[in-house]
Amino acid sequence: MKVKEDKIQQRHNKHTSPDRRAQAGERRSRNGRDSNRSSSLLTSVSARREQERREILAICVICFNQPHNCVLLDCGHVCCCHTCYEALPRKYCPICRQRIERVLRLYHV
Repeated sequence: MKVKEDKIQQRHNKHTSPDRRAQAGERRSRNGRDSNRSSSLLTSVSARREQERREILAICVICFNQPHNCVLLDCGHVCCCHTCYEALPRKYCPICRQRIERVLRLYHV
């Protein structure tokens, strides 16, 4: 019985030796760094995609060249640049066709 307990203790010591624990810690930290690196890459890619999506959404719906920079009131749509607004033949919103009463210029900072 004593011999069996000694063998079990030896196996346990073999698997939990300080060297083994240090090696396991290094592996865990290396794997953590790799996962952090890949997650940061994914974050930067998703941030870039989000930025591109915002830029696409911020384009004038009439000319598709300039950012939209005016608010059409009373409907409140922000959909066209001021140049295209001034060129509209009839002052109706290009989104909802409601009559435009006033226009406020937007200045992006």
